Formats: sequence, C-alpha cells, structure tokens
Amino acid sequence: MRFLCAFLVCVLVASTALAATVRREQGTVSINRGHGQEPVSGETTGNPGDMVIASPDGRGTIIYADGCEVKVKPYEIAFVLAKSPCHQHQPLLRSDTKSYLLGTALVGGLVGAIFLLKGHGVKPISP
Repeated sequence: MRFLCAFLVCVLVASTALAATVRREQGTVSINRGHGQEPVSGETTGNPGDMVIASPDGRGTIIYADGCEVKVKPYEIAFVLAKSPCHQHQPLLRSDTKSYLLGTALVGGLVGAIFLLKGHGVKPISP
C-alpha cells in the first residue's frame, strides 16, 4: 500500500514538470543538459533546468506543451523551465486546472477509502 501511495505522489509531481521542444532557427544553438554543450540541429527535447545557448549568429526557440514560445536571440542563454512562462499570471483555476484538481481529489479519495476499509491509520478521537 505504501508503494502505491508513493507511486501516485511521484506521478502527480512528475506531471507538473513537462519537457519542452528546443528548436534551432538559424546559426548555432546548443543545449547543455548538465554534462557539456550539444549542438541542436533541427529540434530536440529539453527538460527543466537545461540551458539553451545561442551563438552570435544563432537563434532558437523553446516551445512548451501549451504552445508558449520563448525566443533565444544571439548571445543569449535561456533555461527550460518546469512550467510554461506564458501562463504564470493566469487565474488560479483555469478549466484544465479544475480537471487536474478533480482528478487529484478522486485519487486522494480512493487512496483514503482504501486506508479506511483496511483499518490503517484510523484511531478513535475519544476513548
């Protein structure tokens, strides 16, 4: 049961940190994933924390799953973020967030029901 709970928590945390596409538009664009720079030819996947570097003649774009595009101009360094930078100041509960919260509540309720049915962690409030 502990394994199931740990697995669900990992899935929920991992789902918030999505990868992005890094595209070379022109010139030399590199990506550093923490073990040296690699040239980008065409497109590659960038993960949160990766560094995108445009040389003096380079231009690139970081494209997030929601379609948000961050341009990387010559001489610039940009980091792939865990969340799209285009929607940082949106209302707290967008329609997709409501669905996510509903799903999280359902999973949490299911896990809670399993614990209650098995009698784990249930102690009476008064003797």
